[in-house]
Amino acid sequence: FKLITSKPVLQMVADVVDLTPAADAEELESLNPAIRYLKRVRGNLKLIKTAVKGWIKQFMPEKPAAEGQVSASDPADRRYRDILSRVSVTPIEETRIMEISVLDTDPERTRDIANAVAKKYIEFDLSTKLKSSTDKLEWMTNELYSVKKKLEDSEKDFIDFKQEQKMFSMEGRQNV
Repeated sequence: FKLITSKPVLQMVADVVDLTPAADAEELESLNPAIRYLKRVRGNLKLIKTAVKGWIKQFMPEKPAAEGQVSASDPADRRYRDILSRVSVTPIEETRIMEISVLDTDPERTRDIANAVAKKYIEFDLSTKLKSSTDKLEWMTNELYSVKKKLEDSEKDFIDFKQEQKMFSMEGRQNV
């Protein structure tokens, strides 16, 4: 069940689900003073965090960025982390069934995310199995070709040996 919340699956979910906040949710947040207060506190904490990071960076030597490393500001990575924070998967005991739970303010978007997670996991699982089968088939084909080539070479060597030793089978003498 860890595969359901894996990065490839949730990135496929992020591509099909709209995660922009609903207008109703924004209105509710603007009306509720506690939510407004928490937003301001969160914003101030982000500013403090940025300032402290900048101050610490003055004293740290700069490291070159590793190739292939995804930056934290990558939009796809942010959408993945956003969905990951909303989705939880729990197995139902003594079954092979998984319960997908989604936390969101919009019930329709919650439903859409849960359904998309299930569908994209199924697609991911099928594509993984298909790729595995294709790889196995390709390997078996290569092995078959190799064994066939060895057999043909061995048969040729055997015929050459028989001719060298002037050995004929009964069938061979009849043909001659």
